[in-house]
Amino acid sequence: MSNSPICAGDTISLQAPIIANVSYDWTGPNGFTATGSNVTIPNTLVFIHQGFYSVIATDNITGCISNPLSTLAIITDLPATGVAGNSGPVCAGDVAQVYATNFFGATYSWNGPNGFTSTNRTLTFNPLLADGGIYTVTVTINNCTAVYSTTLSVYPLPVITVSSDTVTTVGVPIGILAVGDISYVWTPAAYLNSANIPNPIFTPTMEGTFSLVATTYNIYGCSASDSISIQVNSFILANATIVDLITPNGDGVNDTWPVNFLPGFGGYNLQILSLIHI
Repeated sequence: MSNSPICAGDTISLQAPIIANVSYDWTGPNGFTATGSNVTIPNTLVFIHQGFYSVIATDNITGCISNPLSTLAIITDLPATGVAGNSGPVCAGDVAQVYATNFFGATYSWNGPNGFTSTNRTLTFNPLLADGGIYTVTVTINNCTAVYSTTLSVYPLPVITVSSDTVTTVGVPIGILAVGDISYVWTPAAYLNSANIPNPIFTPTMEGTFSLVATTYNIYGCSASDSISIQVNSFILANATIVDLITPNGDGVNDTWPVNFLPGFGGYNLQILSLIHI
Protein backbone atom coordinates (compact mmCIF):
# COMPACT_ATOMS: atom_id res chain seq x y z
CA MET A 1 0.00 0.00 0.00
CA SER A 2 1.03 3.65 -0.45
CA ASN A 3 -0.23 7.15 0.32
CA SER A 4 -0.72 7.79 -3.43
CA PRO A 5 -1.82 10.03 -5.09
CA ILE A 6 0.59 12.73 -3.92
CA CYS A 7 1.92 16.03 -5.23
CA ALA A 8 5.33 16.41 -6.79
CA GLY A 9 7.86 17.18 -4.08
CA ASP A 10 5.92 15.30 -1.40
CA THR A 11 7.01 12.01 0.20
CA ILE A 12 5.86 8.57 -0.93
CA SER A 13 5.09 6.21 1.96
CA LEU A 14 5.12 2.48 1.17
CA GLN A 15 3.72 0.01 3.70
CA ALA A 16 3.58 -3.80 3.85
CA PRO A 17 1.87 -5.89 6.59
CA ILE A 18 4.25 -6.35 9.52
CA ILE A 19 4.90 -10.06 10.22
CA ALA A 20 7.37 -11.43 12.75
CA ASN A 21 10.54 -13.04 11.40
CA VAL A 22 9.84 -11.75 7.89
CA SER A 23 12.11 -9.56 5.74
CA TYR A 24 10.93 -7.33 2.90
CA ASP A 25 12.50 -6.44 -0.43
CA TRP A 26 11.08 -3.54 -2.47
CA THR A 27 11.61 -2.72 -6.13
CA GLY A 28 10.27 0.18 -8.15
CA PRO A 29 10.75 2.62 -11.07
CA ASN A 30 14.22 3.50 -12.31
CA GLY A 31 15.96 0.71 -10.44
CA PHE A 32 14.55 1.60 -7.02
CA THR A 33 15.25 -0.92 -4.21
CA ALA A 34 14.66 -0.84 -0.47
CA THR A 35 14.13 -3.12 2.52
CA GLY A 36 11.78 -3.02 5.49
CA SER A 37 8.05 -3.09 5.90
CA ASN A 38 7.72 0.71 5.77
CA VAL A 39 9.65 2.73 3.17
CA THR A 40 9.62 6.52 2.52
CA ILE A 41 10.79 8.35 -0.61
CA PRO A 42 11.11 12.15 -0.11
CA ASN A 43 11.18 14.97 -2.70
CA THR A 44 9.42 12.97 -5.38
CA LEU A 45 9.47 13.76 -9.08
CA VAL A 46 7.01 12.44 -11.64
CA PHE A 47 9.55 11.22 -14.19
CA ILE A 48 11.67 9.46 -11.53
CA HIS A 49 9.34 8.15 -8.86
CA GLN A 50 5.91 7.63 -10.41
CA GLY A 51 4.99 3.99 -11.19
CA PHE A 52 4.50 0.55 -9.62
CA TYR A 53 6.28 -0.48 -6.44
CA SER A 54 6.43 -4.21 -5.51
CA VAL A 55 7.41 -5.96 -2.30
CA ILE A 56 8.37 -9.61 -1.67
CA ALA A 57 8.21 -11.02 1.87
CA THR A 58 10.68 -13.76 2.90
CA ASP A 59 10.15 -15.98 5.95
CA ASN A 60 13.49 -15.88 7.76
CA ILE A 61 12.86 -19.26 9.41
CA THR A 62 11.53 -21.37 6.56
CA GLY A 63 12.95 -19.38 3.64
CA CYS A 64 9.54 -19.29 1.99
CA ILE A 65 9.02 -16.36 -0.38
CA SER A 66 5.66 -14.66 -0.97
CA ASN A 67 4.18 -13.62 -4.27
CA PRO A 68 4.93 -9.96 -5.14
CA LEU A 69 2.52 -7.38 -3.72
CA SER A 70 2.31 -4.22 -5.87
CA THR A 71 0.96 -0.68 -5.50
CA LEU A 72 0.80 2.22 -7.95
CA ALA A 73 2.27 5.54 -6.82
CA ILE A 74 0.63 8.41 -8.70
CA ILE A 75 2.35 11.79 -8.55
CA THR A 76 0.66 14.97 -9.75
CA ASP A 77 3.14 17.36 -11.31
CA LEU A 78 2.68 21.06 -10.57
CA PRO A 79 2.49 23.66 -13.37
CA ALA A 80 5.76 25.05 -14.63
CA THR A 81 7.17 28.28 -13.24
CA GLY A 82 5.93 31.42 -14.99
CA VAL A 83 2.34 30.26 -15.35
CA ALA A 84 0.94 33.78 -14.62
CA GLY A 85 1.17 36.78 -16.96
CA ASN A 86 -0.57 39.97 -18.07
CA SER A 87 -1.02 42.27 -21.07
CA GLY A 88 0.42 45.35 -19.37
CA PRO A 89 1.53 47.94 -19.10
CA VAL A 90 -1.76 49.71 -19.83
CA CYS A 91 -3.18 53.16 -19.35
CA ALA A 92 -5.81 53.59 -16.64
CA GLY A 93 -9.23 52.67 -18.02
CA ASP A 94 -7.90 50.69 -20.98
CA VAL A 95 -8.53 46.97 -21.42
CA ALA A 96 -6.13 44.71 -19.49
CA GLN A 97 -5.76 40.95 -19.23
CA VAL A 98 -4.32 38.85 -16.43
CA TYR A 99 -4.02 35.16 -17.24
CA ALA A 100 -2.67 31.76 -16.22
CA THR A 101 -1.64 28.88 -18.47
CA ASN A 102 -4.41 26.40 -19.17
CA PHE A 103 -3.86 23.05 -17.40
CA PHE A 104 -6.28 20.17 -17.81
CA GLY A 105 -8.41 19.67 -14.71
CA ALA A 106 -7.02 22.72 -12.90
CA THR A 107 -8.92 25.31 -10.89
CA TYR A 108 -7.75 28.90 -10.40
CA SER A 109 -8.09 31.36 -7.54
CA TRP A 110 -6.89 34.95 -8.04
CA ASN A 111 -6.18 37.70 -5.53
CA GLY A 112 -5.08 41.23 -6.36
CA PRO A 113 -5.14 44.92 -5.37
CA ASN A 114 -8.25 46.47 -3.78
CA GLY A 115 -9.64 43.10 -2.69
CA PHE A 116 -9.72 41.75 -6.25
CA THR A 117 -10.71 38.06 -6.52
CA SER A 118 -11.67 35.73 -9.37
CA THR A 119 -11.87 32.04 -10.18
CA ASN A 120 -11.47 32.49 -13.95
CA ARG A 121 -8.27 31.44 -15.66
CA THR A 122 -8.19 34.62 -17.79
CA LEU A 123 -9.38 38.00 -16.52
CA THR A 124 -10.33 40.93 -18.75
CA PHE A 125 -11.14 44.28 -17.13
CA ASN A 126 -10.57 48.05 -17.24
CA PRO A 127 -8.16 48.82 -14.41
CA LEU A 128 -7.98 52.13 -12.60
CA LEU A 129 -4.63 53.50 -11.51
CA ALA A 130 -5.09 51.90 -8.06
CA ASP A 131 -5.60 48.48 -9.70
CA GLY A 132 -1.95 48.25 -10.69
CA GLY A 133 0.12 45.82 -8.63
CA ILE A 134 0.69 42.14 -7.92
CA TYR A 135 -1.92 39.58 -8.97
CA THR A 136 -1.49 36.13 -7.42
CA VAL A 137 -3.09 32.91 -8.68
CA THR A 138 -3.34 29.59 -6.87
CA VAL A 139 -3.53 26.71 -9.36
CA THR A 140 -4.97 23.46 -8.02
CA ILE A 141 -4.74 20.07 -9.73
CA ASN A 142 -5.86 16.92 -7.89
CA ASN A 143 -5.59 18.75 -4.55
CA CYS A 144 -2.04 19.83 -5.40
CA THR A 145 -1.47 23.58 -5.46
CA ALA A 146 1.07 25.99 -6.87
CA VAL A 147 1.08 29.76 -6.37
CA TYR A 148 2.31 32.19 -9.02
CA SER A 149 2.22 35.95 -9.44
CA THR A 150 2.36 38.64 -12.08
CA THR A 151 2.69 42.41 -11.74
CA LEU A 152 0.31 44.57 -13.79
CA SER A 153 1.56 48.12 -14.44
CA VAL A 154 -1.18 50.74 -14.85
CA TYR A 155 -0.07 54.19 -16.02
CA PRO A 156 -1.85 57.45 -15.10
CA LEU A 157 -3.84 59.49 -17.58
CA PRO A 158 -2.88 63.10 -18.29
CA VAL A 159 -5.21 65.98 -17.41
CA ILE A 160 -6.32 68.50 -20.05
CA THR A 161 -8.33 71.72 -19.93
CA VAL A 162 -9.51 73.57 -23.05
CA SER A 163 -10.58 77.22 -23.22
CA SER A 164 -14.30 78.00 -22.97
CA ASP A 165 -16.74 77.88 -25.87
CA THR A 166 -16.66 81.08 -27.86
CA VAL A 167 -18.04 83.05 -30.82
CA THR A 168 -16.29 84.63 -33.77
CA THR A 169 -17.04 85.93 -37.27
CA VAL A 170 -16.18 84.55 -40.69
CA GLY A 171 -12.62 85.54 -41.57
CA VAL A 172 -11.75 86.73 -38.07
CA PRO A 173 -8.93 84.72 -36.42
CA ILE A 174 -9.34 83.64 -32.83
CA GLY A 175 -6.88 81.99 -30.46
CA ILE A 176 -7.80 78.79 -28.59
CA LEU A 177 -5.85 77.10 -25.82
CA ALA A 178 -5.37 73.65 -24.30
CA VAL A 179 -3.43 73.06 -21.09
CA GLY A 180 -2.30 69.45 -20.80
CA ASP A 181 0.87 67.36 -20.90
CA ILE A 182 3.84 66.99 -23.27
CA SER A 183 2.17 66.79 -26.71
CA TYR A 184 -1.10 67.80 -28.39
CA VAL A 185 -3.28 66.90 -31.37
CA TRP A 186 -6.29 69.01 -32.45
CA THR A 187 -9.03 67.55 -34.64
CA PRO A 188 -10.33 68.47 -37.09
CA ALA A 189 -7.32 70.49 -38.23
CA ALA A 190 -9.20 72.61 -40.78
CA TYR A 191 -8.92 76.37 -40.20
CA LEU A 192 -6.05 75.89 -37.69
CA ASN A 193 -2.56 77.27 -38.27
CA SER A 194 -1.21 74.14 -36.51
CA ALA A 195 -2.82 70.98 -35.15
CA ASN A 196 0.07 70.03 -32.85
CA ILE A 197 0.53 72.99 -30.54
CA PRO A 198 -1.38 73.88 -27.38
CA ASN A 199 -2.44 77.34 -28.65
CA PRO A 200 -3.40 77.31 -32.35
CA ILE A 201 -5.16 80.11 -34.24
CA PHE A 202 -8.59 79.29 -35.68
CA THR A 203 -9.52 81.29 -38.81
CA PRO A 204 -12.88 80.20 -40.25
CA THR A 205 -13.91 80.87 -43.85
CA MET A 206 -17.54 79.85 -43.42
CA GLU A 207 -20.24 80.24 -40.82
CA GLY A 208 -21.51 77.44 -38.60
CA THR A 209 -20.80 75.69 -35.32
CA PHE A 210 -17.43 73.97 -35.09
CA SER A 211 -16.42 71.43 -32.42
CA LEU A 212 -12.69 70.98 -31.97
CA VAL A 213 -11.19 68.20 -29.83
CA ALA A 214 -7.80 68.59 -28.19
CA THR A 215 -5.97 65.41 -27.16
CA THR A 216 -2.88 65.47 -24.97
CA TYR A 217 -0.35 62.67 -24.36
CA ASN A 218 1.97 62.03 -21.41
CA ILE A 219 5.35 60.29 -21.26
CA TYR A 220 3.63 56.88 -21.03
CA GLY A 221 1.66 57.43 -24.24
CA CYS A 222 -1.60 57.73 -22.30
CA SER A 223 -4.08 60.30 -23.56
CA ALA A 224 -6.95 62.51 -22.43
CA SER A 225 -9.24 64.77 -24.48
CA ASP A 226 -11.41 67.86 -24.10
CA SER A 227 -13.38 69.90 -26.63
CA ILE A 228 -14.38 73.46 -27.47
CA SER A 229 -17.37 74.69 -29.48
CA ILE A 230 -16.92 77.77 -31.67
CA GLN A 231 -19.92 79.55 -33.18
CA VAL A 232 -18.93 81.32 -36.40
CA ASN A 233 -21.31 84.05 -37.56
CA SER A 234 -21.42 85.76 -40.94
CA PHE A 235 -20.39 89.40 -41.15
CA ILE A 236 -23.24 91.89 -40.72
CA LEU A 237 -23.11 95.66 -41.06
CA ALA A 238 -24.16 96.04 -37.43
CA ASN A 239 -20.62 94.92 -36.52
CA ALA A 240 -19.18 98.04 -38.21
CA THR A 241 -18.74 101.27 -36.33
CA ILE A 242 -19.34 104.21 -38.66
CA VAL A 243 -19.37 107.86 -37.63
CA ASP A 244 -22.55 109.61 -38.60
CA LEU A 245 -20.95 113.00 -39.23
CA ILE A 246 -18.08 114.17 -41.44
CA THR A 247 -16.81 117.73 -41.72
CA PRO A 248 -13.77 117.72 -44.01
CA ASN A 249 -12.82 121.29 -43.24
CA GLY A 250 -9.32 120.62 -41.97
CA ASP A 251 -10.03 121.49 -38.36
CA GLY A 252 -9.00 118.02 -37.15
CA VAL A 253 -12.52 117.08 -36.03
CA ASN A 254 -14.45 114.51 -38.13
CA ASP A 255 -12.31 115.27 -41.16
CA THR A 256 -12.34 111.58 -42.13
CA TRP A 257 -14.87 108.76 -42.16
CA PRO A 258 -13.34 105.63 -40.57
CA VAL A 259 -14.96 102.22 -40.98
CA ASN A 260 -13.24 99.98 -38.42
CA PHE A 261 -14.67 96.52 -39.18
CA LEU A 262 -14.83 95.34 -42.76
CA PRO A 263 -13.40 91.88 -43.58
CA GLY A 264 -11.18 91.79 -46.61
CA PHE A 265 -13.53 90.11 -49.02
CA GLY A 266 -16.65 90.98 -51.01
CA GLY A 267 -17.69 94.44 -52.18
CA TYR A 268 -19.14 97.41 -50.33
CA ASN A 269 -20.94 100.55 -51.47
CA LEU A 270 -20.18 103.57 -49.27
CA GLN A 271 -22.06 106.84 -49.75
CA ILE A 272 -21.44 110.31 -48.34
CA LEU A 273 -24.49 112.55 -48.38
CA SER A 274 -24.17 116.31 -48.10
CA LEU A 275 -26.74 118.00 -45.91
CA ILE A 276 -27.61 121.53 -47.13
CA HIS A 277 -29.56 123.65 -44.75
CA ILE A 278 -31.91 126.12 -46.49
